[in-house]
Amino acid sequence: MKGSLRSVLLLVLLCCSPLPVLAAAVDRLLVAFESGVAPADVIREFTPPPGVAVTLGPGPGRAFVLQLSPPLDAGAARQLAARLAEVAGVRYAEVPPRFQPHFVPSDARYGSQWNLWDSYGIRAPEAWDIERGDPDLVIAALDTGILAHEDLDASRVLPGFDFISDPVSAGDGDGRDPDPTDPGDGRLEGDCPGEAPSNSSWHGLHIAGVLLATADNALGIAGINHRSRLLPVRVLGKCGGDFVDVAFAMLWAAGLEVTGVPDNPNPARVLNLSFGGPGACTPAVQDIVDQVLATGAVIVAAAGNENGADVADSVPAGCAGVITVAATTRSGGLAPYSNKGPGVALSAPAGGSGEGVLSLSNTGALLPDADGYAAYNGTSLAAAQISAAVSLLLSHSPGLSAGQVLDLLQTTAQPFPQGSGCDQGMCGAGILDVAAALREAPVIAAAASAAPEPASS
Repeated sequence: MKGSLRSVLLLVLLCCSPLPVLAAAVDRLLVAFESGVAPADVIREFTPPPGVAVTLGPGPGRAFVLQLSPPLDAGAARQLAARLAEVAGVRYAEVPPRFQPHFVPSDARYGSQWNLWDSYGIRAPEAWDIERGDPDLVIAALDTGILAHEDLDASRVLPGFDFISDPVSAGDGDGRDPDPTDPGDGRLEGDCPGEAPSNSSWHGLHIAGVLLATADNALGIAGINHRSRLLPVRVLGKCGGDFVDVAFAMLWAAGLEVTGVPDNPNPARVLNLSFGGPGACTPAVQDIVDQVLATGAVIVAAAGNENGADVADSVPAGCAGVITVAATTRSGGLAPYSNKGPGVALSAPAGGSGEGVLSLSNTGALLPDADGYAAYNGTSLAAAQISAAVSLLLSHSPGLSAGQVLDLLQTTAQPFPQGSGCDQGMCGAGILDVAAALREAPVIAAAASAAPEPASS
């Protein structure tokens, strides 16, 4: 599933314990007393907040239950417990935690999505207990376009745009237009000079499924983000994609003005670039990246599938400010096809020989036919998982900057196993752990908001 971009870029298609949660209202505390103390006497001498009645009753083990009437909000209940814990004769007093089961979706093929839950997977089930996505957040997938699918909620797919200017490569009879539908990127002999015939990849649909296939519908697979929306931006056709088209598309996806194209009413916070080409990041490419980053958007790019080449020689993966993603196997080692190097930010699981990331597809060889599913491997899939993780982080803590998002992903990443081939920082900081990143996000966001403003000169 390889193709080429006829300008700067070469298309990468080798894709192709429960957490305690405090209740909003607390109606009881757990209290334990020192040996020899009469619990009723201690409580009788304790002064509760005005208007709150307390009743002591039996509890589990050596603890008692202190019933509160009416219930208090969580903050007031914690304060009351702290006061009570300081009373002589009290061993401890606390708000009892509430537990919720890990969300495990009912999707029929979820058991095959090892990249979400296996030992070196991204730990999605734990993440879903913290955040499942903000409906107002937009993820842009710059790719081959989009198709309707039984396991993709059409209401979460925004009107996108087709930026392919070459009608031959576009394969839909025209150049730029407001329809991002993927007509198929398969090609016949002679369609694209220098390119061999190939079937359609349905790459954009596959990436869309990784990002946000409908979860918990007893059908197909579960996407990583369950509520945010997809902005499909078509930049890759049967002859690949031209950098000029990609540049316009990146600017438009981030909400910037593009001459001759209607403004994008749904600017994306996350741009997924599951493609790439040979060569260092040029000033022109870096300039586009910088303009997009200045909007506050986060750009995630695939490291490339050139069998261990340095990402410094791949574009846009080698550009500054981009979160560049390498691929790992199910056992946590560097995938043999994945590029690597000091420019990689972190890795995500995309499989090796005989394994892959299961997602949405289509059964058509050249033209769209029936809904399908397929497992592909490649850095395209690794990047899409990072983009989905970024979308959950920004849903949970929308004030995070692109730099803070990257720091969170790197500092909470899983260590590579021994013998992974990822020594000396060649595969980034580790393997994505989206649950750990989400747990730390509020701490980082709070610290940033509390930081003093820099002094003006």
